Amino acid sequence: MNISKKQLLFYFAITFLFFGLIYPSYSLASTGETAEIQRFSGQNRYQTAVHIAQELNNGPIQSVIISSGLNFPDALSGSVLGVKNNAPILLAGKSLSASQDTMDYVKKNLDKNGTIYLLGGTGVISTEFETKFAELGFHNVVRLGGNDRYESSALIAEQLNVPTGTPVSIVFGGNFPDALGISSFSANKGWPILLSKTNELPDEIKQFIAEKSPSRIFIAGGTGVISEKVRQEIQAAVPNATVERFAGKDRFETSSLINDYFAPNPSQVYLTSGLNYPDALTGSILAGKNADPIVLIDPKNQYIPLSVEKYLKANLNINSFNITALGGTQVVPDHLVSQSLLGVERKPVFLPSSMSSSKGFSIASVPTSTGTLEFTASVSTNTKTVLLVIKKDGKEEIIQANVLNGKVTKNIYPRLGPGYYTISVYESSDPNQSNTDNASKQETFTIYYSGTEGFYDQETINSLVNLDIPTYEEIQTAWLHITKTDGDTRGAIDDYYLPVDGKISHQIFLRYGPGTYQISVYESSNQEGYRPGPSFTVINKDTRDLTYSGRSYWVQSDDPAAIQLAQQITEGISDDLAKSKAIHDWVSTNITYTDQVSANTSFKAMEYAEANSGGYAALTAALHRAVGIQAKVIVGYTIGFGADPGTWEEFDEQTSNYPIKYWNEILINGQWMNVDTLWDSGTLDSEMVFTPLVSDKYFNLSDEEFFKDHRKLVLSEGSKSIPW
Repeated sequence: MNISKKQLLFYFAITFLFFGLIYPSYSLASTGETAEIQRFSGQNRYQTAVHIAQELNNGPIQSVIISSGLNFPDALSGSVLGVKNNAPILLAGKSLSASQDTMDYVKKNLDKNGTIYLLGGTGVISTEFETKFAELGFHNVVRLGGNDRYESSALIAEQLNVPTGTPVSIVFGGNFPDALGISSFSANKGWPILLSKTNELPDEIKQFIAEKSPSRIFIAGGTGVISEKVRQEIQAAVPNATVERFAGKDRFETSSLINDYFAPNPSQVYLTSGLNYPDALTGSILAGKNADPIVLIDPKNQYIPLSVEKYLKANLNINSFNITALGGTQVVPDHLVSQSLLGVERKPVFLPSSMSSSKGFSIASVPTSTGTLEFTASVSTNTKTVLLVIKKDGKEEIIQANVLNGKVTKNIYPRLGPGYYTISVYESSDPNQSNTDNASKQETFTIYYSGTEGFYDQETINSLVNLDIPTYEEIQTAWLHITKTDGDTRGAIDDYYLPVDGKISHQIFLRYGPGTYQISVYESSNQEGYRPGPSFTVINKDTRDLTYSGRSYWVQSDDPAAIQLAQQITEGISDDLAKSKAIHDWVSTNITYTDQVSANTSFKAMEYAEANSGGYAALTAALHRAVGIQAKVIVGYTIGFGADPGTWEEFDEQTSNYPIKYWNEILINGQWMNVDTLWDSGTLDSEMVFTPLVSDKYFNLSDEEFFKDHRKLVLSEGSKSIPW
């Protein structure tokens, strides 16, 4: 049916409300040609993958690719194999029972002589899948799983059997967005997708490109994810290759640069979340058939990213393009689909929009970047640093602008909420000047900004604070330090350490009940030293105390994957103690110990199936909270390690030189019980060698026995540490 642009949003709402799986195509009226909109969605990522597979091939197929639905690395290289073999990518859960939709599709559609490719080792897709496929009469099962994600990507590339000289794409193996951005084009052309570390090109990848001598090598991502050192290693391995890099200021801009390069005038666009991988991964086969672009959006944002808006406006003809949303409305919200078609109406404005002074200073709004002012100046040769002091309602930020050949250009952001700002300009002859002491004040501008983003005092009724705030280009990491400043604080403190991708874009959870919270912002350009940023207060009017049932930075209990996993583990169990035991057993059995500092959150533990002490406790807490059981993460130290005292490395308890450990307390029938899933998973000897040794000794152990070898730390006099 043909509809007007004004009717489009109404039809979005009605259509998406009544259809839950694959949304029908409909049209946008234009001069002779129409835009078709389609959505592939299921109740979960596994169903979405099946629906995409049905669109790709709804009849008998000769090949199918199965990748983990809970772990992305092994799957990043799979889209090329899928397009080559006209094979859909399906997702596997931790068990067969969690993968029923996938198994049903295979049984119904795969030829008995067809091939099943399993991407990843037995740690991500268990051997029970191979056993079950054999029982069903499928005997051509090929597992492409190396010792790590890098070896897996090399194995998949070898499976492609590409001729010498074939171009390759190299992407960061520690995250998925850049790989997804280039996946459809690589898949369409049969170019292997290879994974790299940030500062080292893995030997398997180096060997592959040396043997295949690709004529062109495309690096997806900036130097923050694939360093210049690695680019030089790549060039040294293949001296005659042309090496090109796509590097935006964030994942969305990088994706837009890739799309603009390979698909300057597409007739079809696939829209998906840039914050999660499954739907884009499975949809990459569809996009790869015709080299259509995969456009990444941020589902938490009010608008499509500026770089995406620019790409769509420049390259898409409204008379002749189609759009397919990969994922449900939580993954690709309706309003972002409509913006992709109709453009973005951004209301925040600066008044006045530009100002200048006789001293050569000027500020002006940047039309293409909402909430951005460009400061420009010409200064004397004695001036080495210009400081911009941005003030509003008694709060301030000091921004340093570098001088180059007597010129200064700096984008600045009104990050203190809507209202009137003063922007004062200081000059200094000291190139390292960071405050206004001994600096010379030159000019002050006053400007009004109507945008509602920023670090400003606010209220919440649901314990949530949504941040979507620009950061300065040099910033790599933000630290948000949260304290409760009134009522029953109990030493309530939370910290969020967030990688910055051009913005601080995150949802903060105030879990200590109603009251006033202070959020202090610190930012770092090198992830080592932090500079103070703005502070603001939030009044939480939510009357619930969610201290041990809500999520934190470490315990991501509301993550869909955590919820699904917890439900699978406890399926058919009604008793909370039995549920807790099932969760304890799963974590102790399936997670492997690592001493990596980054493996300290529940998300990381699930993603990599390995964790340090903090990660074990965080995952245990997250899975309990996900099924409604309150759980604490306790910080302390232990005398020895593991259920087998014979492996303990003793230390002097009178000194402070003891290893920090984490464990849990779980609320069962009104009583807190002790649980240590790490100690029940194995032992660690003096050489830091971990040996699996599953036990339940430290499940529901009495205080008398538990605290013979566990000690809670006291962080301040008379107050034990507030658990996560």
